[in-house]
Amino acid sequence: MDPTLAKAMTKELKGYKLQGWKLEKYLGHGYSAVVFRATKGKDRAAIKVFDRALVEKFGYENQLERVKRELILVGKHHPNLVRILGGGEDKSKRLLYVIMEYIADPPLSKIFKKVPPRNIGPIIRQLAGASKFLEDEGTAHRDIKVDNMALSKDFKHVTLLDLGVLRPIAEQSHVTDGDWKPVIATKQYCPPEYLYRKEEDTPEGWRAITFYQIGGVLYDLINRRRLFEKEASVEAELYDAIRTLVPSVKSSRVPPELRLLASACLQKDPRMRIAMVQWASFEYDFEALSSDEKAARSDLLGKLRAASTLGNTSPTASTEYETRTVNEYAVQELANKVLFELRAFPELPPIDTKTSYEANAKSGILHLGFTFGVGALKGFGFYADVKVLVDPRNSERSSVSLLHGWTSQGQKLTDNNVEELVHSGPWASAAVGDKLAKRMLQVIGSTWPAP
Repeated sequence: MDPTLAKAMTKELKGYKLQGWKLEKYLGHGYSAVVFRATKGKDRAAIKVFDRALVEKFGYENQLERVKRELILVGKHHPNLVRILGGGEDKSKRLLYVIMEYIADPPLSKIFKKVPPRNIGPIIRQLAGASKFLEDEGTAHRDIKVDNMALSKDFKHVTLLDLGVLRPIAEQSHVTDGDWKPVIATKQYCPPEYLYRKEEDTPEGWRAITFYQIGGVLYDLINRRRLFEKEASVEAELYDAIRTLVPSVKSSRVPPELRLLASACLQKDPRMRIAMVQWASFEYDFEALSSDEKAARSDLLGKLRAASTLGNTSPTASTEYETRTVNEYAVQELANKVLFELRAFPELPPIDTKTSYEANAKSGILHLGFTFGVGALKGFGFYADVKVLVDPRNSERSSVSLLHGWTSQGQKLTDNNVEELVHSGPWASAAVGDKLAKRMLQVIGSTWPAP
């Protein structure tokens, strides 16, 4: 919206009442609407009033339906999602509007470069929680970015805002369907399949888009610059970057898990994206690890190394970087699952983990083991090497193999060089991790050495 038009709307509507709310102060404006602070008695709200000319341009009934989409959230609440209080149409002035909770916190877009590293993980957990809440309500946000988030001044509480392009999942509608399918979102934060309108209108399809956009926010917070910042000013360059360039997520200030999570979310292939990332991936408490666990995880994940800079990535380098990132992240997911299952058995001693990456085999390796330090089995130990191979271009192709055995006083009791294939087929980290964990427990239980 032109600032002159926003100023004129403010002058016209200041003091006007909508559903008993008095428009008192201009808060800002975007492409399609002016936002006012409003009061009703002692209560405050933010009211978004849409530009009449734009409403008429895109069809009054279409835009009214968009408002009604937001109204389905009236009475529903998530602590990290702006509350919708009401809205509709004012026929006397032919206005469309939405009444929202008033959020005094500053936009994340203005302070994302100042967010302390320790707060990044909690912010992303909260954002994912709000996004999942929307999915559970049968909708997708479609425009998740730092501009549409507010963050408290202590950097601890985030609120997802602007539900103006909310999309019901798998619902055919004259508002969004037809021969002409515009990109209704900020292109800079759109994954390739949505940018080119090749997305699947399924829960999984929209989840893949949501994960990508959460990854874009995570990228901004980690790198302290915007995703595809250099390419965003020229649309042709932006389209090409989103399609071909692999964003480089680099920072020693945050746990390696967060860097890998960002890279996994920003996978070009939506099938691989939702195979690598689940809602549970955002729930991990990255800052609550002990120093020993942090060291183990750091070794487990390795270091992300981009083959070249963001702006100069050859197809070969992109593939190599993608392959490494995908397999390192797959190893992380499996390690978390196996460790969780094994730690449920108090009979087992502390478990050590580390990883390596085999460039020639294009696979990640999880090295896992433990040694009894007391009791009848003192000196006995178990080891396992798990090889993970995931094709970053085709999530239907993956394999996990296991090599294992026992040791006594550091010496192998068996010379087992035969790898057991635990999984072959489509990659889904939760299911594969569960399968591997069960097999590991079977192996340990069935081969337990006699003291």
